[in-house]
Amino acid sequence: PPAASARVNLQHPKAAEMEEASFPVPSQFPAPSLSSSNRSFFRSRTSLNDPLKDASPFRRVCRKVLQSSVTESFVGIVLLLNFLLICMDTDSHAARPGRSSGELPAWASILMDVCYVFFVFELVLRIIVEQRMLLKSRWN
Repeated sequence: PPAASARVNLQHPKAAEMEEASFPVPSQFPAPSLSSSNRSFFRSRTSLNDPLKDASPFRRVCRKVLQSSVTESFVGIVLLLNFLLICMDTDSHAARPGRSSGELPAWASILMDVCYVFFVFELVLRIIVEQRMLLKSRWN
């Protein structure tokens, strides 16, 4: 058995170097610029290597709209609404098995159709903008 007075050093070998290292404080970071692109209503996530830089103006505008935070939030809300409508539809079918789909309220059925039309419209816009890249993306 080891002696009771022996101490084991559990400290990382470079701990002393890390304590002495100077890390930047927030005042050393550059202030964000307030260019017109930062203040635009539609903020897109485009990179510097833009594959659509030579594309038509229509495709560039469509991409800017599709990739804006407002549009993405709206698509998320429509997805949640569609999820709730599908749950209502499934619940109405489970409550009365063997019946036709007439148990769902008319407004819910119309709203579900509006969601489907919206999804088709978004898909068509994505096909126009992204073309072959649409199939290569893992998000699709």
